[in-house]
Amino acid sequence: MELSLQETVARKLQQATCDKPELNRQVLRIQRSLREAQKALDGNEKRTKKN
Repeated sequence: MELSLQETVARKLQQATCDKPELNRQVLRIQRSLREAQKALDGNEKRTKKN
């Protein structure tokens, strides 16, 4: 099972900040932003494939 770069970075950041709540929140925000960006990119790919 190969992790994407996004998932790998998010996991490493979570491991590094697990004892720091404010950094943990920031990691979660970054992770959410990366997911939204990935969805947007996937949506654009699907549109171009249909055309």
